Amino acid sequence: MTSIDTGEYQTQRGSRKYEEKIYEYQSRMPFSNWPSDENESEWKNEEGHSLSYYTEDSRQVRDTLELPDGWEWDSEWSIAPPHRGTDKDGWEYKGLLLASGWAPRSRKSITRRRLWNRTRIQTGDAFIKTSTGDKYKGWEYAHISSSTYHQEHSPLFGKRRRRYLRKIKTKTQAKLSNPPRFIFPEHQQVQVPPRLYFPMKGLFKYELRVYLYQARDLYAGNSTGLSDPYCIVSFEHYSQTTREINQTLTPLWDHTCVFDDIKMFGSPSDVKGSPPKIMIEIFDKDNVGKDYLGYVECYPIVRINENQQQRRQVSLEETEEVLHVPFSLEGAEPVDEPKDPVTSLSWYQVTRYGRYAGQLLAAFELFLVDSVCPPPILERDYGETDKKKWWYTVPHGIRPEYETKTIKILCWGVRNLKKYRLGSVTSPFIKVECGGVTKKTNHIIDTRRNPNFTDGPIIMELKLPVNPLYCPPLNIYLYDKRAFGQKPLIGTYSVQITEDSPTETDRPSLRHNPLETANTLRQRKTKQGQVAIDMETFLDEDPDYIKDSRFDWWTKYRLAVLKATGSKLQDSEIEYVNENHDRLKLFHHELEKEPRFHNFSDVVKSYPLYRGKGSIAFDDPSENTRFAGTFKGHITVKRGKHTANEFDHKYIPTKDLCPVVIRVYVVEGIGLLPLDPNGKSDPYLRLSIGKCVMDDADNFVPNSLNPVFGKMFELSATLPLDHTLKIQVLDHDYGSRDDFIGQTEIDIENRFISRYRASCGIPETFSKNGPNHWRDTDLPTDILDWYCKVNGLKEPVRTANGLIYNYDEYTINHTDLKPYMRQHKYVGSPIQQIALALLRRENVLVHEHVETRTLENPNQPGISQGSLRMWVDIFPKSYNLPPPVDISPRKPEDYELRVIVYDVKDVKLADYNPVTDEEMSDIYVKGWLRGQEETQKTDVHYRSFDREGNFNYRFVFPFQYLPAEKRIVVSKRKFFDVNKTEIRALPYLTIQVWDNDKFKFDDHLGTVEFDLTAIQQGTRTSSFLDQIMSIGSNISYSDQKSTDSSNTSSKQILTTSASKTSLNQVLNTSDSTDNLFEKKRIRRWWPLADEGMIELELQILTKEEAELSPAGKGRDEPNMNPYLPPPQRPETSFFWLTSPLKTFKHIIWNCGWGNCIHLFSSRLFGSVSSGSIASIVKILIMHQLLL
Repeated sequence: MTSIDTGEYQTQRGSRKYEEKIYEYQSRMPFSNWPSDENESEWKNEEGHSLSYYTEDSRQVRDTLELPDGWEWDSEWSIAPPHRGTDKDGWEYKGLLLASGWAPRSRKSITRRRLWNRTRIQTGDAFIKTSTGDKYKGWEYAHISSSTYHQEHSPLFGKRRRRYLRKIKTKTQAKLSNPPRFIFPEHQQVQVPPRLYFPMKGLFKYELRVYLYQARDLYAGNSTGLSDPYCIVSFEHYSQTTREINQTLTPLWDHTCVFDDIKMFGSPSDVKGSPPKIMIEIFDKDNVGKDYLGYVECYPIVRINENQQQRRQVSLEETEEVLHVPFSLEGAEPVDEPKDPVTSLSWYQVTRYGRYAGQLLAAFELFLVDSVCPPPILERDYGETDKKKWWYTVPHGIRPEYETKTIKILCWGVRNLKKYRLGSVTSPFIKVECGGVTKKTNHIIDTRRNPNFTDGPIIMELKLPVNPLYCPPLNIYLYDKRAFGQKPLIGTYSVQITEDSPTETDRPSLRHNPLETANTLRQRKTKQGQVAIDMETFLDEDPDYIKDSRFDWWTKYRLAVLKATGSKLQDSEIEYVNENHDRLKLFHHELEKEPRFHNFSDVVKSYPLYRGKGSIAFDDPSENTRFAGTFKGHITVKRGKHTANEFDHKYIPTKDLCPVVIRVYVVEGIGLLPLDPNGKSDPYLRLSIGKCVMDDADNFVPNSLNPVFGKMFELSATLPLDHTLKIQVLDHDYGSRDDFIGQTEIDIENRFISRYRASCGIPETFSKNGPNHWRDTDLPTDILDWYCKVNGLKEPVRTANGLIYNYDEYTINHTDLKPYMRQHKYVGSPIQQIALALLRRENVLVHEHVETRTLENPNQPGISQGSLRMWVDIFPKSYNLPPPVDISPRKPEDYELRVIVYDVKDVKLADYNPVTDEEMSDIYVKGWLRGQEETQKTDVHYRSFDREGNFNYRFVFPFQYLPAEKRIVVSKRKFFDVNKTEIRALPYLTIQVWDNDKFKFDDHLGTVEFDLTAIQQGTRTSSFLDQIMSIGSNISYSDQKSTDSSNTSSKQILTTSASKTSLNQVLNTSDSTDNLFEKKRIRRWWPLADEGMIELELQILTKEEAELSPAGKGRDEPNMNPYLPPPQRPETSFFWLTSPLKTFKHIIWNCGWGNCIHLFSSRLFGSVSSGSIASIVKILIMHQLLL
C-alpha cells in the first residue's frame, strides 16, 4: 500500500511569469510602539496561513522561501506600492475588534500588515511544490473534520488526512464475469467501502490555446446601454479570465488564454475525433456583483505531430516519477489523420437564456505537448495604466491582417427621440467610434425647429482588417447637450460596416456628380409660373374629347389583380388590353421591401438607438422599452487614405425644411381581423402625420373583412419635422369605444429624398387625357434631366426628331425603345414618350404601382392583422398640383329584370289520380336572382294531362348591377345586425318548374339557369327544340357549379343541370350566347334539366326605362309592356276542392253512375263496418276492466 501525494504539485496554468506575494504582520500592545525590526514580524501567505513552519527561524521566512521546480527569481523582494487603503509605507491597520476591517491608519490598532512582492519566471516545467519534505508529504490539513482541507500546513490546524492506494488483480488469467467487490465479515461493524479506480495505461499532456479577439452586439448590462464585458474560459476543470473592456458592446480583447498542463486519458486520435467542449461565459463587471451576458460553446482544433516518437506520459503506476520520465510509444496505434485545418478566427453566436445575445470572434487549438514539436511562442501585451499587467495576444497568422481604410459618415439627423430623465432631448450630437478612432458632430440647436445636423460628412482614417468579416463594428453614441455642462448618453447602436457600408466596388456603376441640393436639381425653370405653363401646354385637354365610360382606374387595377391571381379576364379587361392601355404594377408586399429599392436607404438609412439593459435581438421583448430614438445617416468605406472631396458623392438633397402635400390612396383592405360578435368588423381609416390627423369614422364599411375603401386623403406636412405617416384601421362600434385593428407606418422622408424617386410612380405612357391621364408635377423630360444629374450622367439634348441621351440619339421609332412604349389614341408628345421610355428602360425609378402593406398591432408585434392595398404620392407645395386620381368605388346601377313565363311543355307527370286512373301534374313556375331572397311564383296550372302548362305570368326583379365587374350588388341585414352587409353575386337567373301538392312536399320537374351576361341561344319554336332534343337525347347533362361562393342562397335550391351545354353539343355552336344587358330583350324556348322545355321572355331595363315603361307583377296592373291576357287552359284545369260542380262533371260523371255508386256504397259500408267492430271491441275491454 502506497500513499498518494494529492497536493504535492500545482502548476501555474497559462503563466510564464508569476508574482509571489506574502504579508508581513506586526503586533503591539495598545498605545505602544510598533516593532522596528523586520525579524520580529510574522510572515503569512495570501490566504492568511503562517509560513513559519517552513523553517526553524520564522524571522527568515521571506528570504528562505523555497522556489518551485522549473522557476527562478526574476527580482528581489519589494514592498507593494502604497495606495489609498494604506499609509505611505504600505501598512494597513486593524483595531481591537477582530471583525473590523483593514484601514490606512488607526490609533487604537494593535495589528498591521503590508504586502511584499517578488517575481519569478519559468525556466522549464513549472510546478509549485507545496510540501517541504517527507514530514508533510501527502497530507491535507483542516481545523476540524467537517471543514475544508488545505495543502499548506499550519499550527492552527487540528486535523489532517492522507489517501492510500492499493493495486488488486485477478488470481488467474481468466476473464471475470462480474466486477470486483468488497465483502465484510458479518460480525464486524459496517464500514464504508473504499473507492475503486480503473488504472489507465497512459495519460497524455496537452496545451490548449483560446484566441479571443473581439465581440459584437453584446447584451447591454448597464443602464447606459453599454457593458464592461470580460470572459471566463472553462475547459475540463480548468478556467481563466480575460481583462474587462470598459463601456462598450463591441470589446476588442486580443487575448490568448493558455492552458499548458492539461492531462487527458485516451489515444490522441480519439481526442482529435471527439475533442472536449470549451465553455466561454461573458459577464459585465460592476462595482457590486456581475451581470450575465451570455455564453458560447465550441470545440478546439486538435494539433498532433505525426512524426514525433516520444511524448510525455503520466502513469498511475509510477506516481512519483511520471511527470519527468519520457516514455516510448512502441505498440501504440498509428495516427492516420487527414491534414489539420488552418486555424482562422470565426464568429460564434452568444446565447443568453435561449436568445441571441451577440457574436464572439475566436479560434481554439489543442496541442499535444512533446519535446520535438512544441507549440509556437506567443507575444505579450501590457496594460496602458499598469505595466505589470500583461497577457498573451492573438498570434500573427491567426489575427486579422490590417490595412488603411477611410470611412465617410453622413450624419443626416435624428428622429423619434424619447425623453431622458423626464426631459426632452433638444440639443443632441453624435459621437462615432471604430477601431479606437473617435469623432463627433456639432450639436443641433433645437430639434423642434430642425432635427437635421448642419455638419458635413465625418471622415475617419484608421486601420481595419483586410477581410471585411473581421472588421469591428462602427459604434454610434447619441448624447444630449444640457445645462451645467451635462452630456448624458441617450442611446447607442453598433453598425456592422461589412453589411451596411458598401465599399467602392459595391457601388452602382453610375457616375455621381458633385454635391447638389434638391432645389438645384428640381428647379429647371426660373419661375414657377413657367412650369405651370409648360404643363398646360403638354396636357391641354382636347375640346372634342369625350370621357370613355368603359374604362376607369378600377379597370386597370382589376387587370393587375386578375393577372396576379391567374384568373380569367372579364370583357372590360380584355377590351382594355386590346386597346393597349397602361398597366399597373401590383406589389404583394411593402414598396420599400422590393429588393431593388433597398428599403429606400440609398441616400440615408435609419439606425435605431437603444439604452438600458437588453439585447438588439429582434425577438427581445424589451426592445420597444429600450428604444431611445433613430439616427439617420449613410456610411461609406474606401480603401486607402481619402479626403472628403475624393469620395464619389451620391445625390445629397437639402437639409432645410420642405413643405409637402401627401396624397394617400387607400384602395381596399384584405383579411382584416374580425372584432364584432358576428365575426365581421366595421372598418374605417385614420391617418396622421405630425399634427395633421384625418379621421374617416363617418364612412365606415359595415360588416366586412375585405372592405373596399376607394379613398384619397390629402395631408400637409413639413419635412423633416413630419417624417412618418401612420395609417390606422379601426372597427366602428355603437355605444362603446372603437376597437383598434392594426396600423402601418411609412417613412415619407426616405421616399421623398430617395434617388429611386418614390414620391410619384411613373406610368407606362404619357397620356394627355383618357383613363391614364398624366398625374405627376414633372414632365418625363424634366424627370430624365433630374435622373441624369443625380447619377452623374450628361444632360440629355433635344433634337428635331428626338433626344440625345448618354451619347446616343433616340427617336420615336428607335428599336431599343419599342418594348417600353405603348401606342394608343391618348398618347401625348413624341419627345415626352421618348423620355418616358428611356426612364422605364433604366428600370431604376419607381413605376406606377399599388403596394400591399401589412397591418400590425404594437401589442402583438410580428402578427399580421390584415393588409391594405394603397399607394402614396408626395409633391412639394411650391409646385402646381395635378388633379388627384379618382379611385372612388364603382357605384352599382339600378336595373329591372322582367321575366315572362308563357308555356311549358313535355314536363314530367308527377301525380296519379286513382279515380280516373290517369297521370297528371299541377304545374307552376318559380324564379329568383342569385343573391336575392325574394322568390316569385306563377299561378298553378291544375290537372295537366298533356304535360303542358300555360301561364302568361310576369316576374319583376329590381336589382343593382356593376357592368364593369359583371356582378349583382345585394345588401342584406342579418339577425341582430345594425347595418346591412353588401355582397356581390354573379348575375344568374334560376327558373324552376314544380308540381304542386297540398298534403306533401312539392315535386321538382325541371330547372334552367341563365347567366344574364352570356345567355345560351334557344329556339323560336317548341317543335324545332323538340327535334333538337330528340337528336341529343343520348347526351348526358353535367352539373354546373357556381363560381361565386359568397352568393349561396339561404333556402334550398336544387342544382341545375347544364341543359344549355347539351344544346351546344347538339347545335355545335358553343359561342352562340347573348348578353342580355346588350340585347335588352330575348324570347325563346329553352330545354329544362332532365326533361321538358319552357318558353320565356327576358328583358333588362334601366331604372329610367322601367319608369317610362311600367309593368306589374303577374297580370296585375299596370298590365302592359306587353299586355298579358289570361292563359287559355283546358276546361279540365281546376282545383277540385274549390270547384265541386266541375269535380262532379269531369271526375264523377265521366266515370259512369254504376261504378260511382258501387264505389260509394263499398266505401260507406266499409267505414260503417269498421266503426261498428271497433265500438264493440272497446265496450268489451271496458267491461273487463270494471270487473
